[in-house]
Amino acid sequence: MSLGDSHSLALTTFGRVFSWGWNAGGQLGDGTTVNKFNPKLISIPSLANGEIILEISAGNVHSHAISSNGRVFAWGWNGSGQLGDGTTIQRNAPTLINFTGLQFDETMSSISANLNGASIAQTSKGRIFTWGFNGNGQLGQGSTTSKSNPQLINFQGLQSGEVVSSFDLGSYHLIVITSYGRVFTAGFNGTGQLANGSTTTTNTLLPTLQNVTIISNNGLVDEYLILIFNQTITLNEPSLEGYLFQGWFLDENLTIPFILSTMPDSNLLLYAWFTPISN
Repeated sequence: MSLGDSHSLALTTFGRVFSWGWNAGGQLGDGTTVNKFNPKLISIPSLANGEIILEISAGNVHSHAISSNGRVFAWGWNGSGQLGDGTTIQRNAPTLINFTGLQFDETMSSISANLNGASIAQTSKGRIFTWGFNGNGQLGQGSTTSKSNPQLINFQGLQSGEVVSSFDLGSYHLIVITSYGRVFTAGFNGTGQLANGSTTTTNTLLPTLQNVTIISNNGLVDEYLILIFNQTITLNEPSLEGYLFQGWFLDENLTIPFILSTMPDSNLLLYAWFTPISN
């Protein structure tokens, strides 16, 4: 299931999509703008033989779906280019979306349509494309210009082998978590939703690395340390007011301590463990 502002999508075990609810923008994808009070099967004629829908996402007045072949279909209102078809023309039926810049054997794997006219999708190689409304820089493209074609986000500061593992696109801001457990944010920051740890509420137009505190099962994880293969390793002892540093660990749950006895054969991400200082 995926719920938009006033319309609903449902995906069956056979990869078929049903829709119902408000349809003024064509967001139900049934070829009309007539509201539906009962679920109706959506026809997607561009599907290849054996290709089915694996994921759906309902936005404010638009909808997206990803197929088993890693292709993206979109329909609904398109005033900010949120369908990603290169136009701002409303589509009342599913339309195939093209992604420029995909690498060899790279397909789309996950998608989300937000509630303010923007869209985001992740590829099978952990790369992120965004498009649609961008008034606060929430697309992470370095500007506040809306985009009608999917644009690849250029993340500054990713380590070797680090890719995007999960994401979410709010109405006005973007949050991304990488395979190294690091957090990047972009967009509107009027109430501190970018988690930059200060009183600054300035918007950020490009994804910026944030030092986000994580609560684990065993204690407080407050800092990350990335060890780069074949470089000199210096383990510092970080400080945190009110807490006592207990050591570096290889996992976020703090069950595997890191012991500097041999040179690692690949990059490592370490987690700092802190426990409260007793009064």
